[in-house]
Amino acid sequence: MKDNWITRADMWVPVRMLGWVFLVVLCFVAPMNAQSPRQALLVKIEPADGSYTIAASGSADPVLHAGVAVDLDGRWLKSKDYPSHTVKKSDATDDLGTAQQWSVTFSGLSGEPDLMYRLRAYADRPFADIQVFVSNGTGKPISVASIRPIAAAGNSTLNLSGAALQDRVLSDSYSEDRPNITIHDLSEAGTQMYRGVGSQLIYNRQSHQSFFAGALTSDRFVTVLRVHLAGNGGQKHIAAYDVDSTLQSKLRAQITFFQQANSSQLSI
Repeated sequence: MKDNWITRADMWVPVRMLGWVFLVVLCFVAPMNAQSPRQALLVKIEPADGSYTIAASGSADPVLHAGVAVDLDGRWLKSKDYPSHTVKKSDATDDLGTAQQWSVTFSGLSGEPDLMYRLRAYADRPFADIQVFVSNGTGKPISVASIRPIAAAGNSTLNLSGAALQDRVLSDSYSEDRPNITIHDLSEAGTQMYRGVGSQLIYNRQSHQSFFAGALTSDRFVTVLRVHLAGNGGQKHIAAYDVDSTLQSKLRAQITFFQQANSSQLSI
């Protein structure tokens, strides 16, 4: 069974394994004279569907509520589509320190591979990382174009405890200078989506809280982050947030300054 696992850890790509680790960092900026120590994140796995929530210590509302997904053969298979899931909690230690670890496995869809994610939250640090796996036990090849470790929508989508119009977005770009790296306000006219490549930062000027997400490394795959907006004028707000680890050719096909690339997938 081990040979059937497909993962993206540190973007390492051997013959049958894709490796990927995605880092989520929540930064809560305190006044300069504050003496409070760094506090760990609060993680909860939802019993109903295996999705996860991440909140700041002492906060009543989560910053993020998300599931995971995979783009198979040109269609998205989401964790919430599976009829059953299991949760295993354990302790772990790595270069970032001591962490609590949740391993959630989704199964039970006939003719479909299993999905699994591993989420780590670190003691006394506002850090978490998530790794997503695909286990192909179907007996037939499958094609993986993207793995999505964050698929979030609804009220708990980048909730930074301040007015939505006070959110600002800073997105890294694919080629350093195209498009230009600029801080954007949610209120900007005509914009309904902010896309970043590699990393993205959202900061609320009212609460002084921020959310950073980014890939630790990249090789054959790139990380694409998208803030989706809804509403107009004073009602504009973040309605959804997704992060994909995707083939570079797929990203180039989506960005206007690249020529249309041929569609490509990775057969496993």
